[in-house]
Amino acid sequence: MKAMKRMMSRGKVKDDDRVRRMDEEEDEASPRKGKKKGKKGRGGAGGDDDAAAKKAKGADAGGRDALADPSAAAAEADPLVAYDASGAVQMCSSLATSAWQDNTTFMHSLHVMGDECGVFLGEWLAEAERGLAGGAEGDEEAVAFAVTGFKLLAQVVVHSKHQSGGAAICEALGKFVRRSSAACVAVMEILAKDRTLMHDVLLRCPITKTRQAIADLVTTLLEVMTPLEVERLTEMETYEVEVPVPPPVVVEEEADGDDDKKEKDGGSDDDSAGARSASADAASEPQTRMVTMERATTLTATLLDAMLDYATLDIAGECWRHFREFFLVLRRFAEQGWAERAFLLQREGVMRVMDLYLGTDSPFHEVLWEPGVRRRPAMGTKSTPVDWTEALQLVSVLVRSCSTTAPRQPPTLLLPPSGEPLPPLSADSRRVILIKPFYVASLRQSDNADAVANIIGHTAWEWPEFTKSVIEVIVEGLDSAEAGDVAPYFTVMRHFVALDDSLRETRTQALLWGEPRNVLTVARAYRVRYPTFTLAALVGLFGVCQEQPHVGDALCADRDTLAWLELFLRRRVADAEAEAGASAAADDAAGNVSLTELLAAAIMGREVKSTVTKATDAAEAQRALAEAALIDLDALVSARGGALIGEEGLRELEAAQAADDAEAAEEEADEGGGGGEGGADGEGDDDDDDDDAVDVDDVDLALAAALRESQEMADAAAAAEAAEAAVSDDDDDDD
Repeated sequence: MKAMKRMMSRGKVKDDDRVRRMDEEEDEASPRKGKKKGKKGRGGAGGDDDAAAKKAKGADAGGRDALADPSAAAAEADPLVAYDASGAVQMCSSLATSAWQDNTTFMHSLHVMGDECGVFLGEWLAEAERGLAGGAEGDEEAVAFAVTGFKLLAQVVVHSKHQSGGAAICEALGKFVRRSSAACVAVMEILAKDRTLMHDVLLRCPITKTRQAIADLVTTLLEVMTPLEVERLTEMETYEVEVPVPPPVVVEEEADGDDDKKEKDGGSDDDSAGARSASADAASEPQTRMVTMERATTLTATLLDAMLDYATLDIAGECWRHFREFFLVLRRFAEQGWAERAFLLQREGVMRVMDLYLGTDSPFHEVLWEPGVRRRPAMGTKSTPVDWTEALQLVSVLVRSCSTTAPRQPPTLLLPPSGEPLPPLSADSRRVILIKPFYVASLRQSDNADAVANIIGHTAWEWPEFTKSVIEVIVEGLDSAEAGDVAPYFTVMRHFVALDDSLRETRTQALLWGEPRNVLTVARAYRVRYPTFTLAALVGLFGVCQEQPHVGDALCADRDTLAWLELFLRRRVADAEAEAGASAAADDAAGNVSLTELLAAAIMGREVKSTVTKATDAAEAQRALAEAALIDLDALVSARGGALIGEEGLRELEAAQAADDAEAAEEEADEGGGGGEGGADGEGDDDDDDDDAVDVDDVDLALAAALRESQEMADAAAAAEAAEAAVSDDDDDDD
């Protein structure tokens, strides 16, 4: 309330009556003030003495604070918030000066290091490295040059908008740390013990080329330091730290019933006031306690612990556009050797990275922290997806370094040196890689397919339940994918069916013939409405069959499936040719040119004013893709001693099927009593037969596609039959 009154007075509120009413309402609403007034009246001089003593104590404290803080007077003269004559808020001069200085420093760092300057400094450091002396003197010079260059890199270059300076300096620093282990230790100590600096160089640097060079430099540091500390990577030391203790919560007694309670307890106003004063003094004094904590003893482990810390990973989530190089460093460290991977597994690297990936879907979202405490940054946009390639490659390497529960280990296992035991994946890490949203989300990006396929191949080995879940993910994901997004599912399928365990045949049969849906039924269901999707799915499936012969054997064993596959591909080639011809005619009529003609005109310097169409190019691409798929299908069938039906055979099959459908329709009409002979009734029956012919969902599986594609031929046959009937009727009339 007092703060509000001060703001109103600074805002030049001149309503004195309103301010006075606020004071009166505050006094009436506060029982303490009434008690103090009553106590003062009852206590007489004693109450005045206590008030004077408290006032003197406050004055002494104020004097000590003023001595301890020389800027107190300046703060009074320069309030944090001020108002001008018009009532607008004005920033205090000290805050404005600080902001100006920060902006000046930022702009200086942004522009001071140009490309030429960065290249010059990199060449200067490289020349200094070539001129180093040998022995201890050379180490001292290397340390001095390396520390100076790295601080310049971390404090200035990473904030620069220019591209070339950071790469040249990082390359020169890499030569220093490879040549001198002392220089490597000095730079590593700066990087490992200053987390803000580490965040700046690996996450906040805006230039991709500079971040890549820094990632190469940090990888070099780890390659040099790890052999020196590999035996002590998991060693920890204890230390004590002083932490504040939250003040106790003081519950004040209510005003009602205070007198009765005092009489019952035999207390007085002075006793209760003294107790409250003592509690307030105790609560105002800062309380601390000593806590024992652990930390790594080596610089390598210190840096990696800082990178895997939850606070650092949250910052990585905020900098999701830049964190590819951050996880690249961790992935390269994991690939250095078995001891490095064992260290990351011991530090729960899988669980921590996957917790960041899953976000609010993580099973530890509200387990490691209280609900609402941890801030989950929003990552990725519709136009710019998050690049998780290196992060998932890291998870794949770590998962494949752990043993499974199967009696025989999978071939995907990254074996340790002889004699080293195989560590199992921890319960928390196992929990995050078995969650379905991980696979659903990761397979929407083709860049993640290889890493996810390796994780699936290692985990599904001799595990029927997980195998069933993976089949569901593949089929459901394929069903919801667009034509250009089917490749990741067939990448996973290729690794999945290649597992040579006891479930190999089960996986193949479930993917091709499983109920209620499988890969073939999903591809066939969209062949009419979305033929480009069906074609893309068949191309992916044929690729799996070529790499895994047992899948090709299962596919070619079903003649009905081969029939609709061949018919779809042949009709797709014909339709694509027709579409290309129609698009080319439309382009000629509109004066459009192809992309090739436009490029040729640009090279020759001729001006082209007509628009460019992509319809012709897309149709040609579809035709070429369908022809290639038909060739692949023919190769699969021929390799197993069979042959495709061919165009003539498909036409005969279509005609036979059309006749069978017409006969079936007549029988149904006779049974229903609605059919007639000759005349208009006969023509009506022909129309009904045509309608039945286009209903591809009610016909035999082997010829469903044939009936759908043979509509024109059915119309022609019906017209011919009608003409023949008309001729025979004329002959009868003549007789």
